[in-house]
This record gives sequence, structure tokens and C-alpha cells, in this order.
Amino acid sequence: MRKRITSLFLVLALCLAMMPTAALAETVDFAAQTPPAVEEAADPANGEAKQENQPAEQEEQQETPAVKQDEAVANVQAMIDALPDAAELDGMDDAARDAVQEAFQAACDAYYDTLTEEQQAQLKNTEKLAALSDWFSQTETLAEETGHPDHPICGDVNCEDSSHALSSGETWTGVDSLNKITKAGNYYLTGNVTLTTAWTPTDGVVLCLNGYSITANANVDTIIVKSDRTFTLTDCEPAGKEGKITHGFNVETNKTHYFSGVVVSGTFNMYGGSITGNNQSGKAVAGGGVYVGEGGIFNMYGGKITDNISSSGGGVFMYKKTTFTMENGTITGNNAGSGGGVCVVSNVTFNMKDGTISGNNATRNGGGVCGATDATFTFNGTVNITGNCKGGTLNDETGKYTGGTKNNVHLFPEQNITIGAGLTNDARIGITTTDKPMENFQAQFATDATNTALNYAAIFIPDEADQGYVVIKGEDNKLYLSAHQHNWTYKLKEGTKDTIIATCDAADCTDKNGGSVTIKALDLVSLDYDGKPKAATLTGNDWQGLAVAQIAITYKNKDADTTLGTAPTDAGKYEASITLGEGNNAVTASVEYTISQAFLQYTIPDDVTAVYGDTLAKVTLPTDEWTWENPEQSVGNVGEHTFNATYTPKDPNYKKVSGIDVPVTVNRAPITISITGMPEGPIAYGDTFVLTITQTGDSNAVPKNWTKFSHDRHLKYLKDASHPEEGKFKFQAIGVCSGNGCSRDFTVEFESETHKGSRTVGTPTITKKTLTKDDLHFGGLPTFFTKDYDGSTSFTKASVEINSSAKVDASDALPEVKGSYAYNSANVKEASKVTFTSEKTESEKYILPAGLTVEHVATITKANQAELTVTSDAATYGEDLTLTVSGGAGDGAVSYTVKNGTGEATIVDGSKLHPTKAGTVFVTATKAGDNNYEDVTSAEKEITIAKASYGDKEIPVSAKIGSIKTVDLTTGIVPGGSLSWSAKHDDFSVVENPSLNDSTFSFTVRNSEGVVGKIAQVSYTVSSGNYADYVLTITIKATDKDKQTGFKFENGNVTKTYGDAGFTFAATGAAKGSTVTYESSDKTVATVDANGKVTILKAGSTNITATAAETADYEQATATYTLTVEKKTVIVKAKDQTAYVGDKAPALGEDSYTVSGLVGEEKLTTLPTVKYVDADGNEIAPDMTKTGEVKIRVGDAAASGNYTICYEDGKLTITTRPSSGGGSFRPNQKPTIQGSEGAKTALSADGTKLTITVEDGYEITDVLVNGVSKGAVAEITGLKTGDKVEVKTAKKTEPTKPTNPTKPSADKKAKLVKGVQNTTIVVKTKLTKDGKILLTWKKSKGYKVDKFEIYRSVKKNSGYGKKPFFTTKGGSRSQYYLNTKKLKAGRTYYYKVRGVRIIDGKKYYTHWSNKVWRSVK
Repeated sequence: MRKRITSLFLVLALCLAMMPTAALAETVDFAAQTPPAVEEAADPANGEAKQENQPAEQEEQQETPAVKQDEAVANVQAMIDALPDAAELDGMDDAARDAVQEAFQAACDAYYDTLTEEQQAQLKNTEKLAALSDWFSQTETLAEETGHPDHPICGDVNCEDSSHALSSGETWTGVDSLNKITKAGNYYLTGNVTLTTAWTPTDGVVLCLNGYSITANANVDTIIVKSDRTFTLTDCEPAGKEGKITHGFNVETNKTHYFSGVVVSGTFNMYGGSITGNNQSGKAVAGGGVYVGEGGIFNMYGGKITDNISSSGGGVFMYKKTTFTMENGTITGNNAGSGGGVCVVSNVTFNMKDGTISGNNATRNGGGVCGATDATFTFNGTVNITGNCKGGTLNDETGKYTGGTKNNVHLFPEQNITIGAGLTNDARIGITTTDKPMENFQAQFATDATNTALNYAAIFIPDEADQGYVVIKGEDNKLYLSAHQHNWTYKLKEGTKDTIIATCDAADCTDKNGGSVTIKALDLVSLDYDGKPKAATLTGNDWQGLAVAQIAITYKNKDADTTLGTAPTDAGKYEASITLGEGNNAVTASVEYTISQAFLQYTIPDDVTAVYGDTLAKVTLPTDEWTWENPEQSVGNVGEHTFNATYTPKDPNYKKVSGIDVPVTVNRAPITISITGMPEGPIAYGDTFVLTITQTGDSNAVPKNWTKFSHDRHLKYLKDASHPEEGKFKFQAIGVCSGNGCSRDFTVEFESETHKGSRTVGTPTITKKTLTKDDLHFGGLPTFFTKDYDGSTSFTKASVEINSSAKVDASDALPEVKGSYAYNSANVKEASKVTFTSEKTESEKYILPAGLTVEHVATITKANQAELTVTSDAATYGEDLTLTVSGGAGDGAVSYTVKNGTGEATIVDGSKLHPTKAGTVFVTATKAGDNNYEDVTSAEKEITIAKASYGDKEIPVSAKIGSIKTVDLTTGIVPGGSLSWSAKHDDFSVVENPSLNDSTFSFTVRNSEGVVGKIAQVSYTVSSGNYADYVLTITIKATDKDKQTGFKFENGNVTKTYGDAGFTFAATGAAKGSTVTYESSDKTVATVDANGKVTILKAGSTNITATAAETADYEQATATYTLTVEKKTVIVKAKDQTAYVGDKAPALGEDSYTVSGLVGEEKLTTLPTVKYVDADGNEIAPDMTKTGEVKIRVGDAAASGNYTICYEDGKLTITTRPSSGGGSFRPNQKPTIQGSEGAKTALSADGTKLTITVEDGYEITDVLVNGVSKGAVAEITGLKTGDKVEVKTAKKTEPTKPTNPTKPSADKKAKLVKGVQNTTIVVKTKLTKDGKILLTWKKSKGYKVDKFEIYRSVKKNSGYGKKPFFTTKGGSRSQYYLNTKKLKAGRTYYYKVRGVRIIDGKKYYTHWSNKVWRSVK
């Protein structure tokens, strides 16, 4: 990949030399406002975001010396001051505007990258940056020129002036700036154009230089044609002016600016103009005039490429799968290391049809053209590639390179020119090859030299003619460069017929020995016929004559004495020969060889037959390729025999094969037969009869030889052992026939070991067969018949069929079965069978008589009832409704279900609807089946439940005068009821300030003389969903004391477990000054102190009562809750035991179980029993004679009434004693484990390892082994017999809540927030080769962010939404994001970016970045 260096601005050179700069890749749009907070979102599926590794940013700028700060501010201020106002840009040309844009970007970069916030505040006139940003953000439109309607695309120079006023049908637009060309179309220049950045034309642009120049005044490519675009260049050259694409002179370096004139990745069509003066001298880049990159196409129809310099391809450089077609034009005066005119590498196609490549120079290879071995050259037309050199010098007058050595087209090994069909004799092409011709080597350089009218030796000229090289054409139509031409004489090598030696008789020849060439046949194995040519081979030994591959071999058939055109294929004798020299110098060498016949795979005939007594001469074989070796041989006895035959293939290339065993089947000879016993009268279909048959002619025959019969279709031969007499055979009538319907053609056949014969007689009349009851059965499935109850005995689902055994022949058509079917009863329980009674029917061969009966087991199943309907439709809340139905059938009971709707209800007493909420419900009825009917369920019936009448209610209240009283009205309000004011009756003004809050009524009792004892009433109307409205009246009586109505226990009853710690549950709401006391109703269960603290003593239940004492203003009050103390669970677990086969079973005692769950030091009142038991729980003695497991059962323990005891079984594992290891340890001898509350222990099988786990809410505090602390560990290893382990636990305490983390000070936080909000971001974008959009951005230094949010829209100034399109995972200063999804071709997408910093849980945002956009192709 070539390295591209973007030039820096020309204006403000001194300032920019001290500051980092970068050219903006897109239009920028700066926004200074701080964005509002938005909801965070991310969509990783839209693409991917990555960040570069960056050093951690400091929260604040590092302090720098004041002198350096002043210097930095002064530098940036100078850059801003030097920028023109935005209004001045309208009058500038492209080059000046480009310079301003680069200077503007450099000033922005310096502003954000080199200055702190304080330094930025010192700058003046910063509004100029915003104005310039707005100007550069605008999309320029083309200036539409008038008066220039047409222009040709021809590369011609015949336009008379610059008006382009021709009529070729194309409309042309004049432009003075390339920035005005923003869409496809035809354009011409109205003046010279200067560039400082490469111009990238839009797809479909056609540009006429119109005699003007496009000059790059920077180290950039002048024009770049992108991969998805086509650009066409022409030049009408008005008044003889020549349009140019070139680079200008750099006054600073005193050299021409470098890089290519045109860089092509798409398609570049050149009809005119000159690409010249593009100098890459000293740079490792290629393609001075034109650089064609991967996949690019360059079509040159005219114009010139001249005076360009590069390391490779001074004029044109082609790289990697590109195509260059040159149909005209000139490439001259260019210079390069390789390929002065044209250089092609890496699978490039170069088609040259016309045009000139001349006067170019290379310092290495290919003054004119240089190409890699995988390049393809095709030359057509009048091509001129001459006058190019290697190591030459430039002639300033002619503009061409001369001197040095000729070097036009340089070809590497195996590289060839393809000669096109259109090449003319006027073409001239100089040739240099890397591989030099030698006396015994010719350098091939071209193919397809098939045109006999062309003088290839004149067209192709060896560049190194002084070496005596000449161009010769081989018989293979390829062209070669050849050295000295030997004059060979030939002769056979002495004593051989197959070897020719060559000697050169030229007087100046220094090496007269031309070596030898030998003709050889293939080896014997390869000479068997296989359908492939058997060619002789040639071998050279120091051979210098005609190339061995070019020596022709002649073949002759020795058997037929004929000459062959190609190497022989068929079997036979042949001679192969070569002839070198002509006339008297002609010498022939030859070799003879034989192609042997091959063996052809054959198939032995398997269907050959003969007659007893024949010879093989009468036996026919399948084809004439087969013949009998002994035709007069007898075929022998009847049976299978084999005889020798010969197979002679028709194809002479295959061998004849003799002695092949061919199988022959010998059949029997004929005899005379007589037949007696044929019935004369009619017989029934299916009847049988016996024939007596005799034969004359085979005296050795036995009865078994009567084997085959050909008889009337109505008869069938039965091989019946009941007729063993000689010559007797049994037949059966298998058809019905009478008169002419019965043919008289009974034929019998005789076969013996040696003979065969037949005889024919007539047959009798045959009548139909009459069926019986036994021929009938019920057919079809299921075999058990049934129907739904319908009150009748009729049955239509069954069908009686005739047994298949009744058929004489399986293919017979039986009569149709007709008749009646009837149950023996119409009722479900009584019905048990169906009886069929037949009617008479007939078929072709059978009669079914009437009156035949057949019975079959059958049942009647219950029928479906008629549709069931619920007829009830209304109910009242609080009143049960008896439900009713209509429909159904039978005697079954009716049941109901209800589904709630807006109302609610249940079913009670089986058939009553019990409303629980007014509204609508849906009832479904089900009527049960009986003996003859199934259950039936109704459709849902909607029933409306009306509200109930509740009646007016009264709540009496006593209240102290002068007090504020609240009354809970809940008892007088129906569930779900709401209150509304109704009335007040207070003749004595007892009540003041009445108010209602939800269901609480508040008021003040007037404190006046005479009020005590007086009564007032306040009424409210109560409305609810289930009751009709009613009046709730509060009757208030004035008193001189209040009740302590708020005195209570807040949380209701309490449940605890024996062993739980004490707890405090105090009553609340006592009046001020009232003393509260507590009492337990059962002090054996729990006691309570003066503060309400309860101490649990045993399991049981007790009431805890609190009493609030009377005061001057309040009466005494009490509150009670019930304390239930449940029993604690104690687990008694049998310990697992182990023993070896042959040992005694381990004794089970007090150390063979564990107890957990006892409180404190309490113990079991009765120790458990431990015993070995079987699967049924019966006590057993373990069988210690074999391995296995025995259950250990623990039980019968007792504890105080405070406990519930649970038991867990253990097991005895009996294993085989290890074969070695010794030791005195017994597997049943283990340490003693003492557990603790909340702990579970597990001892390993060998008793050496203890694992401890604890329940939720507990923790291990210590583990003691033989009284020695091991700490709060969960595992103890290395235990021994007799060790005592004690586990101690305790309940966990609540962890101390962590203190809040230290927050930044208010001043520091304010500084952080301001720093983040003043942070800026610059975004750039590009379109990748595969059509994706790449964003890159850089954040200003100073304050870090946690992440970046990317917003996207299809409109520039709206449509970005409130949620980000993508959110990155980090906040590195430099990042990129690749938008790979949700992209549509032809649409433009706009992007902006901002950073996010979270401080004390709140989000703060940076400035918005500039807006960037890209269009998707």
C-alpha cells in the first residue's frame, strides 16, 4: 500500500509550523450549547466501537510556566487573527479556499488540544471560528452556466474557440472551480484550477480541460477516481492550447510537488489532454502520471502522458487485477526505475491496440514497458513501442530520453506477448528478455503468431541486435529470440538404428558437436492395447539441434504397410521414425514395436437349451462370436450340462478365448397320451373329479412324471395324495359354464426324465355353488358391535360377509349380502347381541339363499342428552337463589358451577347460587347420565346479582366535652362501602367541626355548661357495590372523660419456637399520664416484665395483656395478644459404621448416635435405642460373611414437652479387608463428635476427616479437639480413634452498615462539572470499501468521560431522537465506531457525538461534536 501524505496549508506557514494540524475530512458543524440530559441507551447490534490505548487523563490541567502559557495563547490568537472573515471566502478561488479551510482546522485543533479552559477564555474574536464553520458546512451548488449547450467527447482538437458551441447532442456546463462539480454531467473549465487537496470527481463526470490546467500545489494526488466511479477526461485544445493535469513548483523546497497526476480505483477514460510534470523523484511511490490500483480500469483513447517521474511506472503504473487498454495516444518522455513508460505488476492485463510508447527511460528494466511474470500483454493494430532506453538522458528540445541502451519491452522468464489478430506489418516493437538466447537455447517471447501475412521478424526487433539475436518463428506458432544459427549435418550413430547425431559444418562454429537424439518405444507393459495411442518418445543427449519437442515422429503400420497420421492405437506391429535434415543431408532413425491384443471381458451364455437325443450342432448359441469346439458331441441326458465353446471378439484388438464352459439345458422328447374319467353330466362349481391318464412311448415312465396340465379355465388340477394310483389325477371345477360356455379343451402334459407329451379332451357343464350358514360371518372392525341408545332394536353399523374360505378361488366375486340386523333388546343393560337374517342373492358363481341367520355379540352405549339450558336469570346479594334448568333427558341429577364476572358467587347445597358480590356471574349446569344417557353440560348462563338491602345503622359514641374525638366507622360500613354527607341533628350544639376522612369521623365536643349528657346525631349515606344505599348515624353523647381508643398492640398475635430469645412487644396509644402494666395468662409458658419484654419458658400458649390506667381525662383501657410457643425439633441421627467381612458387627451404644437441637444444657429424658434392622424395620444381626450395607435404626428417645423428636437412620458398610497395609485401626472405632445448635457434621468413612456445615443465620465460633481450640474452621483432618470433637456455633449478628463514601467537595464538584461541560469533540467520517460508515473522533484534553453517545439521523438538523443510536463502553480520548447495520443504499446519514461523565450518580454531558454525514452507495 502506498503511503499518502496529506499536505498542510499554504497560509500561516510560520504559525502552523509550531502547532499540530490536520485536514478536515468532512464538513463540520460546531454547536456550542450544552445538551439537555437524555435517557441512556445503547444498540451494539448497529455496529462496533473501539478505542485506542490512551494514558489515563488527569482530572485537571497540569500547571505550566506562565511564559509557555502566554506563548501558547499568543500562537493560537495569531492563527485566529490571520484567518479571513467568512464573507471573504465567496470571492476566493479553490486553492485559496482550500488553504483557508486547512488553516481553520489547524486553528481549531490548536484551540482544543493545546489550551486549558482558562487559556481559551483569554482569546478574542473566537466568533470568527463559528462563522467559518457555518460557511464550510454549506453544500455548494454548481453555478449553472448558459450559452454553452454542446461539446463532443472525442479528444479532437478541432474546436475553434472556447464557446463549445457545437451540436453533438451533449449539454456542457462551464465551471471555474472543481468544487462546483457535485453530480454527474458534462463540464468544461473556464480557467486554470489550483488544488491543495486531491479532487475526487463524482461518478459519471465528463470534464473537458478546454486548454486549461489543473495544478496540484501540494504533495497530493491531483485527481482520485474512486472504486465505484467513472471519470472521463477530454480536451478540445482551443486555439492550440493544451490542457494539463500537473503538479506545481514548491518554492520552499525548490522542487516540484510530488505524487501522481491521476489515481484510479474505478474507471478512467482519457480522450485528450496531457498528464505531465508529475514528479515523484526520491519517493518510494509508483505511477507518476497515472496510478491504477486494485480492480481499476484505465482506457486511453487519446491524449498524452509525458514528462512524469516515479520509482516504478513513470507514465503509467498498473497494480493487482487491473486493466489498461491503450487504443491511441502517446506515452513519452517519462522516467522510472522500472517501466519508464508503463509498469504492470500482480495479475494485470495490458491491451495495446494503437498508439505510441517512445522516448521513455528506466534505470533498471523496461524503458518502454516492464511487466511481472503474471501480467498479460496483448498487442493489436499499429503498435509503436520503440525509442525507449535504459540509462538514457533527457533531451530538453525533444522532451524524450535518448542514449544508454535500447530497452523497449522487457519480458521476464515465462512472460509472453499475445499477438492479436489485428496486428499490422507497420507495428514496431522492441524486445528485451531476461533469459538471453544461447546456441542451445531460444528465448520465447510471443504466442499466437498464426498470421502468415505478417513479417514478425520486422515487427519485433531485438533490442540487443549487436549480440546477433534474431527473431524466429517455431512450428508451434511461437516467436523466439535466437543466437548463432548452426548448419547441422546428421547421421546415424554407429551400430544403431534409433539414434541420430548432429555436427555443425559452419566455418565460424566453435562448438560443432550438436549431441544426439534417440527415438524409443514404450516398455512392454505399456504396449498392451487399451484404446490409447502408443507414441514413441525422443530423448536428447547434449542435443543442440531443433528442439526435441519440435521434432516430428512418423508412424507406419508394418502389417498393412501403411503410414499413419498419428501414433498407433490398435494392436499390431509398427515402426516409429524421425527424419532430420533435407535432401542428401536427410537421415532417418527408427524403432519397431508391437501393440499386443488385450483380453476382453465376456459374459458366458446362460439360456442355451437342447432336446434329448440332439448333438451340439443343433444347439444354437446367442451370437456368432460363440462357436462349439465339438459340434458332433451328443447333448446327453435331460438336465444341465456344460460344453466347451470358443469366444472370438469382433474387435481384432482383443484376444480369442477357447475352452470356455457353456451351460446347456437338455429337455425331454415327445410321447402319446390317452385320457378317461371326464364327467358327462353337470357338476357344481368347486366339485372335484378324477381322470385316468396313460402314455405310450416312454416305457420307463413312473406316475410322478404326469406333472403339468393345460385345461379349460373352469377346471383346476389338484395334486391330491388321496389318488396315488398310477395315471390318476384329481381336478376341481373352478368356473361356472354351460353349453357353448364350456370349452372342450382339457389338456394334460407328460414329462419323464427323457420324454414329454400332451393330450386334449372336453369339459362338463358347471353350475353355481350354494352357500350355507357356515359360510357367513360378521365382518369389519371393531369386532365388538355397539350403538348409541335410541330406543329401538335396529342396527345399521354391522355388515355380514361371506367367509373367504367359501371361495373356490380367491379372486371369485361373491354374492352381495343382503338382509336385516336387529338387537335382542332396545335397552343398554339388556342388549347383548345382533342377529342377521339373509335375503337371497346371487353372483356369477355363487347363490346366497334366504333365511340364513348369523349372531354377533353387541352392546348399546349411552346416548347424548338433549341440550341443557339454565333458566334462572336473576339473584340478590345475600340471598341464595335455587337454580333451574330445561332440556336434558333421563333420570340423572343436575349439578352447577359458577364463574365470576363483575359479580361473584359460589354454589351451595348443590343447586343454590350463593352471591358474594353484586354484578354478573356465569352459571353452567351439568345433568348426570343414567342407564341410557351420558352426562350433558349447558352453555354458560349470565345471571345478574342485584344489590341487597342493608338497612340504616347507628354507632353510639361518648366523648368528653372540649375534646377532639375521632370515631372509626368501619363497623357500620358494609364491605366496600363509601360515605357521603347526609344530615346533622344537634339541638344543643354538642358537635363542633365535624369532618370525615375515609372511614374516620372527627369532631370536637363543645365545652360549655349544660352540654354533658346531651346527644347529637350526624348521618352519612353509605354506598357500596353489594348493598343498596343506607344511612349511617353517629349518635354522640357528651361526657366528662375520654376512652383510650388508640391503646393496642400493633402487630397482632405472635408465634415463637421454644429456645428462641426473649423479645419486647409493648402496647402503644396509651393516654398521656396513664401507666401501662403487663401480665401473662400462663406464667409457666412465658413471663412478661413491666416494659413488655417476654421470656419464653416452655412450649404452649398464653395471652399477654397490657392495661393502661385511668387518668383524670381518660378511662382505663386494655389490649391483648396471644403468644404461641411451638415445640423445637430435635434430630437424633444414627452414626454410620464400617467393618470388614469376618469382623464382629460394631456394638451400638451411646456413642453410636448424635443429638442436635436441644436448648442450652438440656438433655434427652430417655436415651434412644440403636439397632440393626432389615428393610421392614425388624431388628436383625448383620451378616458379616459378605459385603453390603445394613440399615441402623435409632428410636424410642424422649425429651421434655418442649421438643418434637425426629430420627434419621444410619448404615453399616461391610467391605473386604485390604490385602496389605497392616495397622491396628478398626474401621468402626471413630472419634466422638459433639454438635451445636445450627451445625451439621459429617465424618468420613475412615473416621479421620470431619466436615462442618451451618444453617442460615448461624456461624462457627470455634472447634475443640480434645479440648484444644482449632479456630472457626469448617473441616478437621487427621482425627484418630478416641478423639473428642466439640463444635461451637452462635447466631450471626447484623453487619454494621457502611458509612457513605467521601464525596468530592462542592467546589471540586463544580469544577469537574464545568470542565466536562466545556469539553469538545471533533468527529470525522469515511465510507469503507464494503459500504460501511466509519466515525473517528478526538476529545479535547483535560477532563475524562465515562462513555460516548452517538446520535444518528437522516436529516441534518432534526430527527436524532432522545435516545442515542449507540453508546460506547469506555471514554478513551480517541475512539472510532463502525456503523455496519441498518444502512440503506442511496440514503445519507448524519451523525453527532457527545461524552457522558457520571458525578455523584448524575450524568453530565460535553459539548456536542460537529455534525458529519456520509451517503451509502
